[in-house]
Amino acid sequence: MKIKSNLITIIEPHSDDAWLGLGGYILLNKDKQFRIVTVNRNENRYMSQFLKRGVPNIKFTICLEYPDIDYKKNRSLVNSARSLEHYYATMKNTSAEDVKKDIEKYLKGTVINCMGYRHPLHYMISTLVDADYYYAEYPYYYNSSTWCKHVKKRYYEKFADIDTSEVRARWNFILNQVYKNQIKTFWFFQPYYKNHNKEMLFCRPDL
Repeated sequence: MKIKSNLITIIEPHSDDAWLGLGGYILLNKDKQFRIVTVNRNENRYMSQFLKRGVPNIKFTICLEYPDIDYKKNRSLVNSARSLEHYYATMKNTSAEDVKKDIEKYLKGTVINCMGYRHPLHYMISTLVDADYYYAEYPYYYNSSTWCKHVKKRYYEKFADIDTSEVRARWNFILNQVYKNQIKTFWFFQPYYKNHNKEMLFCRPDL
């Protein structure tokens, strides 16, 4: 199955998520125009603004500059949208509704959001903004037996498996060029990183 729209907006919680989760899909679909909306800015992995230089079909990127939710300290917030909203309101001097409104200003064409697995900010963004499709976040979905339970619990249905093997070398080259100071992260996921030739899209029939 294919997405018919030629204009696609990808929402990413952090500024590397779109490339890690859908970089191969972007490279394979040169006829489509992509927009990337980044929620959190992290100088160590602020990737999306560089992608336009080397990937011609990425036409627009914007970073909303919202603070992150600390993964290690706040993993208990995952699967609790109310707790996440409270966290943003009390700890970050903003509200989840503000984040949602900011994101929605930049949505055009077909919208692809993250699935919201494991990281609390990912979960919040996937909960706040309904989308046409959802991408599986790499590397989380490779290394956990609970990922399938997450898919089932949130009523996701597989839309497409995307074979990215033919653009794997290009994907990897761009990753290494833009993501140099974070590439050591992938040594922990080395068995999955070496075989990262598939990306996955899901839909939510209940929406």
